[in-house]
Amino acid sequence: MDVLINRLLAGVSYFIFYIIQKKPYKEHLVFVGDTQSLYWRGIIYCLLSIFIDGFLREGVLAY
Repeated sequence: MDVLINRLLAGVSYFIFYIIQKKPYKEHLVFVGDTQSLYWRGIIYCLLSIFIDGFLREGVLAY
């Protein structure tokens, strides 16, 4: 059961990250002039998803 929950949370985290980054990534690819790095924005969203995942595992789903 724990493996199923872990995979489900990983899938949800990926889907949220994909939706949030979809538009900026497409703009980043077709932008002709000055490009903006997605590095820091990506790190922030990855850390946010790690915290949410940890909260759900330790807080909500632990009981």
